[in-house]
Amino acid sequence: MNLHFTECTAGYWQVLISADQPLPEGPPWQLSYPARWPAGRVLLLPIRQLTSDPRLAEASLICNQASLKVVDALAALLGQALAPCQPDLFIGLPTLGLALSPGVA
Repeated sequence: MNLHFTECTAGYWQVLISADQPLPEGPPWQLSYPARWPAGRVLLLPIRQLTSDPRLAEASLICNQASLKVVDALAALLGQALAPCQPDLFIGLPTLGLALSPGVA
């Protein structure tokens, strides 16, 4: 198995794609992980090696570094999930919560 987990992700990691587009084969996934969303959308998350053990890796989503389209889509999903609770107040905690809280509220 090739333990190389890094590729240029500038072209896709901030793009939601439809499920009918080609997805990475797996598991095991090597360069990106297809995070499936409702309604057939997919966000390809980059896979990065762990510096503590290069045999291991993780898929990551960093909201405060994501594109506005991804943040807006995440906020809409969270807002829909929270709507039945009818919250009176919504507080986004630093730092990642701040990126989503305006759209959720």
